[in-house]
Amino acid sequence: MATKKYASLTHRDGGELKVKRLTLEQAEESLISDLKTRTKRLHSKQLAAMNRGKVGRPFIFSRDVVLLAAILLYLRCLSYRRLCTELYLIAEIRASKSMLHERIVALEIDIDVKGFLEKRILDCSTDATGFKPTNKGLWRVILHEDGKVRQKNGYAKLAIINDTKTLSILSAQIGDAQTADITLFKPSLEQARSRHRINVLYGDGAYDAYEVYSNCQQAKIVPVMKPRSYSVVHYDRRTMLPRDLRSRYVSFIKNFGYEKWSKRVEYGRRWTSEIVFSKFKRLFGEIVKSKKEENTPKEFTAKVWIYNMLVALQHGFAGSCQLLAICRTAYCILPLAKCFILIFP
Repeated sequence: MATKKYASLTHRDGGELKVKRLTLEQAEESLISDLKTRTKRLHSKQLAAMNRGKVGRPFIFSRDVVLLAAILLYLRCLSYRRLCTELYLIAEIRASKSMLHERIVALEIDIDVKGFLEKRILDCSTDATGFKPTNKGLWRVILHEDGKVRQKNGYAKLAIINDTKTLSILSAQIGDAQTADITLFKPSLEQARSRHRINVLYGDGAYDAYEVYSNCQQAKIVPVMKPRSYSVVHYDRRTMLPRDLRSRYVSFIKNFGYEKWSKRVEYGRRWTSEIVFSKFKRLFGEIVKSKKEENTPKEFTAKVWIYNMLVALQHGFAGSCQLLAICRTAYCILPLAKCFILIFP
């Protein structure tokens, strides 16, 4: 006979903090009801502040409601028709499909969670992965040119730099199937450096190039990129020693083997990028919802921000109270097994 599982919820009764024992189903219903009430209260308060002193047509949706709509749209892979229904069920907000699409596309979001990972020296990893631009199958892109429809093979490429400890994404750059990983490396590194202090950067053989080593050394970052099997050691003519860091890596591998080099430089931490991609695709799928090419970077920016917010919540970071309430609301209406196991403070 199956046993019931219970959860404990704390609440205040006349100023006194009490603990109430409920089943998991009752606890989830109670938490969702509380968060829905909080969402409606935040929406009314923020909307009143946005419309105070405004000339012309007043705002209908607050920014937090649009963020909540974006979270629901991408996390639950909803259609815009279903999204309108979900918003009404959550906060009794009526919206049209076109209006929601315009507001979500026009969102200006920073992928970083303000206050999270600040003043830390980070060890990072970099890699890139592909996403299907359509659900037609076989990684095909549908193009409309001169009134004709044609197809070609391709995919959208996402290049990231992530923290190896928290698995938070520090930078994200978008390319296509013809874009090399090295091409996206420099803007991705500049984006990450503008907000964070990076100590070591790990990468696979695709980043084994002198340009990558040069960019890292100029930024005072130690690059750890896997040398290719056919790499050659370049020696200094005076000392007859390897003349640069990459040559020292190649020389060490040729003398002692790849396994010892990997343990010495802790190259196994590069696999955190694969873990990030696995979590990211299990959350959002591997299909791009945007039909227009110019909307693809905006979609990935929103998805990366949602991912980073969930990571921050997972590590107990409170952040902004309004955004915390939004992410809590969006997470609680998801199946509990789909995302991370979040422990709310």
